[in-house]
Amino acid sequence: MIEGSPPFSSTPECEVPKAYAANQRPPFRASAKHYHHGLKELIEECWHEEPFNRPTFGQVIKRLDYIYDQITSDSLWKIKLLKCFQSFSFFVKKDRTNPSTRSSWSSTIR
Repeated sequence: MIEGSPPFSSTPECEVPKAYAANQRPPFRASAKHYHHGLKELIEECWHEEPFNRPTFGQVIKRLDYIYDQITSDSLWKIKLLKCFQSFSFFVKKDRTNPSTRSSWSSTIR
C-alpha cells in the first residue's frame, strides 16, 4: 500500500513463493518519509528470518496502535490517514467497546 505496487511486482507470480521461501523480501522503494513513526522497522521485524525473533501478534497490534496515535497527533502530517489505518482503528475500537463483538484473538493481546 505504501509502495504503490504489489510486493515483487517485477517477479513472475510463480516465483514469488520461492523468493519468500529463500528469505528474500521485497525492497523498500518509497522514500523514508512514507514510513513514519517506526512502521518500516516493524515491517522489517515481522520479516525476521528467525520466527521466534518476530514480534507476536499482540506486540504488532500495540505498535500499530502507537504508530496510529503518533500519526493522528502529528500536526506536521499533511497527508490524509491511510484508509487501512482508519479501518483498523474502527475494528479495534469496536472490539474494545462492545464485549459481545470480541473475537478470540482480542482477549489474547491484553
